[in-house]
Amino acid sequence: MLAALVVFMLALLGVAISYFRGVVIFKRYSEIEVDVRRIASAVDGEVFRDGEDVVVTGNCQKLPVVVRFSHGEHTPGLNIRMGAPATFSMSVAARGMPPPEGRAPVRTGNPGFDLRFVIRSDDAHLAAIFVTGKPAISALEQLCCSNKTFFGLSQGVMELSELLIPSPYTARHVTEHLQSMGLLARALEDMPGAQEVKIAQVQRERSSPALRIAVAVGIIAAAVAVVSEVRHSAARSTAELPAQPAVISGVVDADVPLIPAVDQWRLARPEDFDASAASWLRAAGQQVSGRLTADISGNGVSRDVAYLLVRPDGTRRLILLVERENRYDAYYPFVGIMARIPRSSLERIQWVGQAPEGFDGDGLLITRKADDMASGLILFSFQKRISSGVPANYQHISLD
Repeated sequence: MLAALVVFMLALLGVAISYFRGVVIFKRYSEIEVDVRRIASAVDGEVFRDGEDVVVTGNCQKLPVVVRFSHGEHTPGLNIRMGAPATFSMSVAARGMPPPEGRAPVRTGNPGFDLRFVIRSDDAHLAAIFVTGKPAISALEQLCCSNKTFFGLSQGVMELSELLIPSPYTARHVTEHLQSMGLLARALEDMPGAQEVKIAQVQRERSSPALRIAVAVGIIAAAVAVVSEVRHSAARSTAELPAQPAVISGVVDADVPLIPAVDQWRLARPEDFDASAASWLRAAGQQVSGRLTADISGNGVSRDVAYLLVRPDGTRRLILLVERENRYDAYYPFVGIMARIPRSSLERIQWVGQAPEGFDGDGLLITRKADDMASGLILFSFQKRISSGVPANYQHISLD
């Protein structure tokens, strides 16, 4: 009787824990709870709360997936991020919306799609090869289902955003997008250099065979489930404790947790930069460094940080920490310099193509080729989102 009472109490405790955990996760999102759980099942993943957002992580077609739902004022209602063997950047946005990032426009050859959407890329040749393929344009047509959709490719990842959470049939809407993104990923596998992009699946801890057997055994299964839930919660709490920061020369200890796998990189040194561009930067009164501070967010205080990291194989990694968040993290084969551009100078720049709509604060200039005045790229924040533009000649920019 005592054993039966213990099992019964554990079963009740398990039900209570499961219920209240669900209440916490789906607070303000109860209308899509069933759909979110279906999505998690489809990607064999898990659901958790990240601040005010509900997040699903898992794998789709052996590719890592993160699906985020948000009611935030300045964030998309739906954001899907999937690993993909992309070697170039490309952005897609509806006509009439803020222009997508990228130097050159790209056409698909599909009149209906080109009439409704604008595609831009910093590598127009590769992008044109990709989007003119039948599998790619078919998948893009399915993904860009409204004029509130934004889609982009960058090194090793593709991302789709919609301004509002789709409703009704949220689960079906998201899973169809995941299937289309999977088709795009397979099309990217045929692009030059795709085999060099390594994509790691999300690893999820599996229950032991003993637990699966126990789950099949009536009331005892409830007790085992409760124990598993308690252990899982304890493990997650332990994982969320601040880890001992890695020691990376030049990277502030407080910034280390914001930079994934930072211990596999080092901060760029003066000899890593283009000598000609570095000479111009020094003459303009700025230091040549792999770390700089700026007011990119426009808060009036230069607390935002940019890091240029270098890997042993020479790959560059540019990171922007804006308002204590990792807003930009991208790989480049070469970066000649990194410089802060005051906001007052951004509005006087001669741009290639259409000038940006506006700027929240300072900008960050990098150069992508040695001894090439037209190789500049300026990153800046506009309406809390990182955007970019290409100056006609970076050495004509005032850094004062």
